Amino acid sequence: MRHLFLLVGVLAMLSSCGKDGASCSLDQIITFSANHTINICDDMIHEKLQGIDSEYGQFVSSDGTLKIFYDNGALAGNYVQETDAKTIDNAVNQEFWYMVRDSYFIVTFPIESGDPNWDWGSHNLISTNIEQKELILDIAKTFTKK
Repeated sequence: MRHLFLLVGVLAMLSSCGKDGASCSLDQIITFSANHTINICDDMIHEKLQGIDSEYGQFVSSDGTLKIFYDNGALAGNYVQETDAKTIDNAVNQEFWYMVRDSYFIVTFPIESGDPNWDWGSHNLISTNIEQKELILDIAKTFTKK
């Protein structure tokens, strides 16, 4: 009987996190300095790193296989450019662009020219783990501009 409970527990964990981390519960809310938010996996660690002229850090999966770096701010720029061959999608209240370039999966919430409420700049996510781009897109779709 104990083995049955163990098996059920393992199967539940695999179905909630995916065999390779492809999905997870996006319940951990990260608030950036401009009060914009993004949700990451419950088991991810948020590490703030030292940026020179922008807000910089990373989200790391508990097993270390996925690292998503972020770079926010007016001087962060758009990692995906308007002229790039890209895909366009939407987060909660903000359009974003994404593409694969040189073994990187890149997501950019572009600076909106002429938007007086968007003086904070752009927001970028980047990862070398292209195999997990669906999870990265799920995370990106939770971004909320305040």
